[in-house]
Amino acid sequence: MAKKTGGVFDDVKKQIAATAGIIITTGGALVVANMEKIFGTEEPKVEDKKEIVKDSIKPAETKTVIIKEVPAEKPKAEPKKKTETEQRKEEGFDW
Repeated sequence: MAKKTGGVFDDVKKQIAATAGIIITTGGALVVANMEKIFGTEEPKVEDKKEIVKDSIKPAETKTVIIKEVPAEKPKAEPKKKTETEQRKEEGFDW
């Protein structure tokens, strides 16, 4: 068996050191994350200037345009040409 060196207080010291390390690391991360808020690096605010520009060009007069839809004339369908089979059926050659 391995002989245990140290005692209960040695383990407590190690736990306290580990806890302090975690606290320091967390604090450093928070400082880095909130760097702008902590050190106050504010940019000067720029006021928006509103300019009023009067347009000296008169708008063009609008003309009313009426569009009337006229249906397009449909071309007359040419009679469908019959196939050879249809011609034979009319002549009476039905197999």
